[in-house]
Amino acid sequence: MNVWKFSSRWSDTGTPESSILSIFRKYAIVFAYNIKPDGQSSFNIEQKVKEGDLIAIADGFNIVAIGKALSNAKAIDGFIEPYFEQDIIKNYCGDPDVIAVKIKLIDLSEKDRFYYQKMGRFHALHNEKNNKVNKLWENQTKNFSINAKTVTLKYNNQSENAIIFENGAKYIIPIYQRPYSWTEDQIKKFVSDIFISYWGIDKQIIEEPMFIGTMQLSEKKLIHTNKFEQEVIDGQQRLSTFLILLKVLSLKFPNCEELKNIRVL
Repeated sequence: MNVWKFSSRWSDTGTPESSILSIFRKYAIVFAYNIKPDGQSSFNIEQKVKEGDLIAIADGFNIVAIGKALSNAKAIDGFIEPYFEQDIIKNYCGDPDVIAVKIKLIDLSEKDRFYYQKMGRFHALHNEKNNKVNKLWENQTKNFSINAKTVTLKYNNQSENAIIFENGAKYIIPIYQRPYSWTEDQIKKFVSDIFISYWGIDKQIIEEPMFIGTMQLSEKKLIHTNKFEQEVIDGQQRLSTFLILLKVLSLKFPNCEELKNIRVL
């Protein structure tokens, strides 16, 4: 299986400030400028990278993510989607020499990242580096597991990662999900349950957490340092209602520091 390296730094000198790794992560796409540094010849990326090939994504001299091509390589204009942000379209689209590939992207843990001392925006990986990426891909994808745990909305003594309203979180409702559909009666019942859990019946406070049911989220997709996206597979009605309630409270109590500290997109 062919393995191709794409650099995530969009400059001839590879400066850290030019990194577009967050774009690769956010849109599950990699792309490179097809013209070689000599300015006279091309890498012929569109003729080389085919669906099913493996991709190694470099940040400087480190391979930090891997992926599998979900398409043949072609000009990035062929991948423009409605959710592409305008600055992406402005800066990278419209140039036929920017060649892109849609991929399934997996960020590597710190222990799996490895040093790769060869500069260049695009080239093939050979020998032991090729084998290493193949083994990493196999290890990352051979086992399916569900990471089940108990979480709270804001505070949790288990770990800092067991929080729904974690700073930097962005929750996405997939297109296949039904729209928000709770009626007024369902919302009133939900809010009433929250008040009873907090104050108790007739304000006879009983310190007992309110169980709001199970939720199912996709794996976190890192889009930038300390920012990630997750798709809401199950539980969007409850989560959306909480976010609406928080928005109403933040408008009614704009000086509340507790509400200010919740930064969920």
